[in-house]
Amino acid sequence: MGGIGKTTLASAVYQRLSYCHFEGRYFVWNVREEYARHGPNHLRKKLLSELLNDEAILRMDTPFVISPFILDRLKRKKVLAVLDDVDNSIHLDALVEGYNQLASGSRIIVTSRNKQVLKKVADDIYKVERLNQNESLELFHLHAFRKNISQAIDDEMMLGVTSYANGNPLALKVLGSFLCSRIEKDWESALKTLKRIPNPEIQDVLRISYEGLDDQGIKDTFLDIACLFNSTFSRDIAVSILDDGNSFVNIEISVLIDKSLIESNEDPVDNLLWMHDLIRQMGRAIVRDEHIQSSNCSRLEPQQSKSEIKENVNLCRGAFSNMHNLQILKIYCCDDISISEFVKVYTDNIAGHEFKLSTPKGLDPYLSDKLRYFQWDFYPLNSLPSKFNPQNLVQLVLRGSRVEKLWNYKVQPLPLLRMIDLSYSKFLTQLPDLPQARKLESINLEGCTSFVQVFSSLQNLDKLTYLNLNGCSKLRDFFRKASKSTGYMEVAALEELKKF
Repeated sequence: MGGIGKTTLASAVYQRLSYCHFEGRYFVWNVREEYARHGPNHLRKKLLSELLNDEAILRMDTPFVISPFILDRLKRKKVLAVLDDVDNSIHLDALVEGYNQLASGSRIIVTSRNKQVLKKVADDIYKVERLNQNESLELFHLHAFRKNISQAIDDEMMLGVTSYANGNPLALKVLGSFLCSRIEKDWESALKTLKRIPNPEIQDVLRISYEGLDDQGIKDTFLDIACLFNSTFSRDIAVSILDDGNSFVNIEISVLIDKSLIESNEDPVDNLLWMHDLIRQMGRAIVRDEHIQSSNCSRLEPQQSKSEIKENVNLCRGAFSNMHNLQILKIYCCDDISISEFVKVYTDNIAGHEFKLSTPKGLDPYLSDKLRYFQWDFYPLNSLPSKFNPQNLVQLVLRGSRVEKLWNYKVQPLPLLRMIDLSYSKFLTQLPDLPQARKLESINLEGCTSFVQVFSSLQNLDKLTYLNLNGCSKLRDFFRKASKSTGYMEVAALEELKKF
């Protein structure tokens, strides 16, 4: 990840090791840019001339292969070299060819955003981790206050800044320097602005990793993930949503992990992934820029946050009728919202503070059959469009909706469906029978106070491992139909369940 401290750490190690009796040493800053600007021969000659302390090498017409004479000199000299920001294996090969014959005790340190570059040559790989909260506060304090340690700033304000940076040292330095000597009111304003408009100095560094992706399919997968997922998400779910049968999403995700644009817990069971908030913000900014620059865009990312939408927005009946290739539709009340925060928003809606998006004339019966992810918080209609065929649907999220029944018609098989979340849909009375939803893993019906009937095919859902019925106070006859494979359940109002 850009700005995480790779160069700073390598520089500190270089300075410390320089006193360890190395006969030649050199730090090659920003190999990526220098290689593009001057080519491999210039970089190699500069490196060799510094390590061997021989300026004559700079005047040589050095061939691509290092001469035996120079190799012999390297074998007899203990050297230290740092190659900073290498983003391509070709660049690395051009610089370190023959260096496996260096004198005993020699060291070459390479920094890269691409793990695959390091895997090919490194004996050991060290991943630079994000700073913890205490380290973040210390670094931020150093740049924000400098000598003025008496400046009074609210602790919550500082925590807000460090939370935004999420352990990224570059972000902490840039924000600390920007806020230095400013009054508390300026801090509050700056934080609100940063959540809408990313700091360009930070984003420029992060965007280098995106621009370095050499395949458009990988770039598309990155932008899809940045727009769709918040916080931690399952790799399996991501693949099932994004893989339309004509792509290599699993491989592309692996590349994004190697490029440090996505992080993985490397647990084959959980298989969880997450994206740093600043990287996600960068991806969404790219999508917004593409929308502004081209009318032929494949993604739409809102320009305004929910808090900025002051007036009601009415969708026309045919809002989605011409979006025949629509695969992901996400209309949500808050980004990265927790269940407790959602309950508060839900309660506010019940109290009359209505969600500002509505469909006064209903929706056109047409909704793309290619839809794979459908989220609409506070969905305003009592069912899904009558001609919608959910055959490709992987996730359905209608939290706080006015849905009474999902379908008022015989539903088609749901071979790909893995998750249903209808939590706090207070008018929902039942779910349709889902005998063909063999991949269904999770059902969330928390807070569905009118829900009375669990569908009869529940016991046939072999993959179902999560079923949340908290707050379903009218539910009857549940346990007789419960799936034997259901490994985790949250069930409220047990005293009201007649057949326990």
